[in-house]
Amino acid sequence: LWENLNDEMFVSANSEKTALNFKTIIAQARKYLEMTFHRFIGLGGGLNIHITRFDQFDNPIKLKGWDPFLQSSSYTKKLSQEKVDNSNVLITPFILPYHTKISQRENELLDGMYGQLNHQGFYVYRNKRLIIPGTWFNYLTKHNQYNTARIMVDLPNNRDREWMLDISKSEVKPPAADEPKMKSIMRNTCAESKKMLTFKGKARQR
Repeated sequence: LWENLNDEMFVSANSEKTALNFKTIIAQARKYLEMTFHRFIGLGGGLNIHITRFDQFDNPIKLKGWDPFLQSSSYTKKLSQEKVDNSNVLITPFILPYHTKISQRENELLDGMYGQLNHQGFYVYRNKRLIIPGTWFNYLTKHNQYNTARIMVDLPNNRDREWMLDISKSEVKPPAADEPKMKSIMRNTCAESKKMLTFKGKARQR
């Protein structure tokens, strides 16, 4: 329950501006919640989250989980799973479909909150709650040729210290001993992503 939103973003002499600011911030909050908790509210997660106005309580907006791996598509490629951190952490790489293989709506979904370039990389979860929505941990610079590479990292709730998870649950760093394997998984996934894009490019050229 959010109350007393009296910041200048919400209160203005221009009531239309106040309403527009509020709608914009609520739209961003909705995207954030759909991204952060997508494994709870999508794919049979069993949790419902609604946004509603006090004066429209009987007409709530039901949030839909944003799956960054587009697992609903038969064209999404799931690579071999691996374990790190003494088998405590499961790594699942995915290669997203080529843009011509999916609908315009699905392409828009893959943009997420920050665009496909910013959403490539490792997705770190703690007990299925999304912590990091795409990073290469400074192993690699983000590039368009890796846009289809996304890697799920599943942390349990007892590895916070090993992964340097901060108190706000917003920053994380893999254990030094596991970095070689993380980099190897990254290279293999990026190679698959690049190979697919290169193949599609040659096919289109022909």
